[in-house]
Amino acid sequence: MEDRIASDARRVMLAKVRQARRMTEEARVLAGPQLFARACELMKEGLRHDHPGLDDDAIHQKLLQCLRIHSRLDHKRRLPR
Repeated sequence: MEDRIASDARRVMLAKVRQARRMTEEARVLAGPQLFARACELMKEGLRHDHPGLDDDAIHQKLLQCLRIHSRLDHKRRLPR
């Protein structure tokens, strides 16, 4: 069963890669904000699952906190050594 799930996931990923390769440069640039918004929504769903008692404002603040942490970590990785 796990092999089939992995195979299906790979097939879906490859289809998305092929689709992205067919996109124009303009379409890719425009897709960026849409992908970011979708990623934020998924992160919020995870935060709601982890913190069921929080309201939407608190979830939004947690999301911002996570984004700041990820930004700092990304910045540290890019610093020359």
